[in-house]
Amino acid sequence: MNVRHIHLSGFAHASAGQWTGMLEELTPLCDVLTLTEVAGKIPRRVLDRWALANGWHLHHPTGAGPGQCAILSRRPIRWGHAPLLTGLVLKTARKAAIHAASGRTYGIRWRVWHSPAHNGGLRPGWPTKVYLSALARLRRSKPLPQVVAADWNADLRRREIRDRLRLPGLHWATGADQAPTLHGRLIDGLQTNLRCEGSRTLRHVGGFDHAPVLTILTLKEKP
Repeated sequence: MNVRHIHLSGFAHASAGQWTGMLEELTPLCDVLTLTEVAGKIPRRVLDRWALANGWHLHHPTGAGPGQCAILSRRPIRWGHAPLLTGLVLKTARKAAIHAASGRTYGIRWRVWHSPAHNGGLRPGWPTKVYLSALARLRRSKPLPQVVAADWNADLRRREIRDRLRLPGLHWATGADQAPTLHGRLIDGLQTNLRCEGSRTLRHVGGFDHAPVLTILTLKEKP
């Protein structure tokens, strides 16, 4: 069976109407929607109400750090939690410690995280130290997730970036030939150990600066 997945990074200045419009536009195209940059009262209120009204299942942890990420699914989400990836914090942007929203749905173990920005493409410096600290925790995850989705904040079209960020046992579903998702860079997408039928960058949704990425995942058996 195929599982249609979309990842989108939110936008702090999007209105409640724009959040609702995004959900109404993207959810018909997918079975699982992962989101980053969803901390704050507006996205939390919209996601809670929309999921309840439309019969979707939501895992959106509370707190400034854990609340940065969310998972929406047509099926129940089990074992939802938000492990801490690093206690190191950025000095110039998001100050909350970095967490990842994790859960199991469609028989797949999912993890979504909002990686630190301002890392200069992983050049030496404090932001990159924070980034690599979180990445080291991801690499030690037991059991390993089958899908890790993120706003990676580094251009995934560059092979050296993909090689440096790749997690053990996973491969990139986001290809170097995909269209950029933000400011000429392809920074949104996922790694997985599942077979993919295809992955493509979709058009921008009204009110959001990132473009969503759609990936078709293939499961060998129906979970």
